Amino acid sequence: MVTALPIDEIKISGEREKYINRFLHQHIVTINNFSTPIQCMINFNKIDVQPEGVIGQYGLIGNPNSMNDYRNDDIFNDLKKKYGFKKFTGEDVEKIGPVISIDIGDGTIDFSVVDGASPVPRINSSVLLGVGNVVEEAVMNLRQKYPTYGQLNRQNFMKIALRGGDKESD
Repeated sequence: MVTALPIDEIKISGEREKYINRFLHQHIVTINNFSTPIQCMINFNKIDVQPEGVIGQYGLIGNPNSMNDYRNDDIFNDLKKKYGFKKFTGEDVEKIGPVISIDIGDGTIDFSVVDGASPVPRINSSVLLGVGNVVEEAVMNLRQKYPTYGQLNRQNFMKIALRGGDKESD
């Protein structure tokens, strides 16, 4: 299994190892298929934990169907068309030099620099301004300004905000 941790979290000594140990065994997963729960067992015997943003870069370099090949599929079609490239593959991504990725998550925004397939840790960082944190702050401010909204949660706030075009969402 390959997964990621926020950059500032992965820098904490022992944090990567705790995460690996959390998943490095058998798990029972329950999928609720309407009224029929389906249980399956998943066993992870190898865990790779990388900084957020790095995994996306790896996904552009490596072929998802063959571990020892570079990616060479339609994911690059728009790029090739826009810049007139006849060929562009994961190998080009790996050789392009340092690339900065911005990963906007629920809790953090992570800025990661990858040179080829190697993270550059001293440049990578996180800020606690992920979408979830920003929405929580907005909900709190809305409750302070309009106490009659009561216990508006993040999900309902986002439904209202994304609806747009009406008095409540403006």
